[in-house]
Amino acid sequence: MSPFDIATALVKTKDGIYETEGQFQKDYNPFMVNRILSNSQKTVLYGDVINQCPHIDKKLQHDFYLYAIPKQSTRLGWSKKESVDIDTGVLEFVQSQYGTNQKRSLEIIGIVGVDNIREHMKFGGK
Repeated sequence: MSPFDIATALVKTKDGIYETEGQFQKDYNPFMVNRILSNSQKTVLYGDVINQCPHIDKKLQHDFYLYAIPKQSTRLGWSKKESVDIDTGVLEFVQSQYGTNQKRSLEIIGIVGVDNIREHMKFGGK
């Protein structure tokens, strides 16, 4: 069972999801469940309480989340990357010329400008 399934069961369905203790010990990852629950405004404070007690047992953490968080319908998961509206040819050109990753290349494009980079692409050079 994935950490997302566990977090969804803790917040939305409020089910006791484990039949056996061995399966619980194998599947439950406290760090990942804390990260998932900390991404939602409705459950971030519960994650903060658990982060103040890092030494507690997995089962105790699970039970705290199960009984403390009220049943609610909220979206759990990671925030997504912003989509890039820049021409991919320009982005790839900047990445190859300067040896940077996508984030730094977008910063360079913002500073220099797309039109200036396209002119540089026509004539070449470094």
